[in-house]
Amino acid sequence: KGKPFEKDDVIFFSKGLLELSDFFTEDRMGTKLPNYFTTGRFRSSYFLYFFGLQGAKFLTLFDRYPKAIEAALDHAAETGTLRIVDVGSGPGTASLALLVFLLEGLRDSRGKKQRLPFAIELLWIDHNLTIMKDGERLVADILQLFPDIEGDISVKMEARSWWKHPKDFKFESSLVLFGNVLNE
Repeated sequence: KGKPFEKDDVIFFSKGLLELSDFFTEDRMGTKLPNYFTTGRFRSSYFLYFFGLQGAKFLTLFDRYPKAIEAALDHAAETGTLRIVDVGSGPGTASLALLVFLLEGLRDSRGKKQRLPFAIELLWIDHNLTIMKDGERLVADILQLFPDIEGDISVKMEARSWWKHPKDFKFESSLVLFGNVLNE
């Protein structure tokens, strides 16, 4: 919020980080995970720590399994649109990592403008619309880091339970990401 990050902030966010980490890692049988994207200390802790960490994990996976990415890109070349469904997206952590991965791959080292070979559609499905809107703002921030790349990139959001999605699937996707839902 435009103020310096001070010692009191470190204490506040550290407590939230430790508590959120426990929620993510402890045996939660019978314990309902709090809606951490609507609680200030958890939300901030997620963005300050888990977002970057999870994004790095996804970048590693995309690099490690290039055939999955190649198949998605082949599908996009055929249809004209790379459609990425991010199920249980939160702020789009998995699909934002993929977007960075793809944009880095297109970057021309000579600084020449590059055009995306197809449109990119990100469909995010999560029960929290507010956190998806935060992620949408991050898309704009990421695109600022790649001023040499032009093309159509859009985000669509559906606020609903992710596990109900398969029966409501309305279009063919290039890739479906289930980033952090299986432990919930």
